[in-house]
Amino acid sequence: MTQADVNSIGDARQAGGGRLPSWLRVASLRARARLSTFVRPHQILLLGRDRGVTDAVATEATLAAFSSWCEAKQGSICEIGLSGNWLLLCVAESGTPPDALREQAMLQWAHYHGLDAAQINEQWVLRDLLVPEAAILCAAPRALIDGMSERASLHGVQVRGLFPWWVFALQVWCERLLADVLSAEHSASHQLTLVEPGYLTHVQATIREQGVQINRIWTEAGDLADHLPPVAPVSQRPDSTILRLPPAPPGVQPGDEAWRTCLWCHADLRTLMTDDVFKEARP
Repeated sequence: MTQADVNSIGDARQAGGGRLPSWLRVASLRARARLSTFVRPHQILLLGRDRGVTDAVATEATLAAFSSWCEAKQGSICEIGLSGNWLLLCVAESGTPPDALREQAMLQWAHYHGLDAAQINEQWVLRDLLVPEAAILCAAPRALIDGMSERASLHGVQVRGLFPWWVFALQVWCERLLADVLSAEHSASHQLTLVEPGYLTHVQATIREQGVQINRIWTEAGDLADHLPPVAPVSQRPDSTILRLPPAPPGVQPGDEAWRTCLWCHADLRTLMTDDVFKEARP
């Protein structure tokens, strides 16, 4: 900052009776928020849409919630995890050429979701999910992604990462499977179940000579309580692992703030959305 800038701020304070003008206060607020979240960005989880709600209504509600969060956290840096319900996924063997993976995805999404290639290219954003155990193509609604980008920009929020909420859990789980192979404590087929409010994401993998291969990933509506007795946040067996989202902190209920019904942002998500995801696991 030059001396002229300092003088300009001093003049602005004098003109305003010692108070900074509103634009400068906002700039200062955003700068402090950016600095405080540079090393430890906020972790946000965009929850899945309620059952029976149309895509347009769900997108509008989620964008409104995200806009409220951005307004409250102006200038911050964040990483965003998407509910499995917002995503389309196609899994192929590791090393599958990108064109072949894309062709497989188009056929799969046409069969299961009734989407043709033109709809997918126009209405969805496609990205490769980079994991060593498989070739994975991921798609999220363009209206959601573009809307989030616009609202983040409006409030000076920097989105450092956007990914499935379970991606770090998946990577750590695969690393643990590989370690089990080396210690001969494994079975041929393994499953990871990722539990979030209203939805379950399942991952199936096998162990081969060259390592772990992810075979399938899919999301379905439901709750683990519908199928199994209550379990700890992380429950592990030789062939199956269950990971639950952490609950909202005590005293925080949906509706306390406008955005809480569609997204979560609290400290307990940090462990889940980093490579420390299983550090509190108990067999």
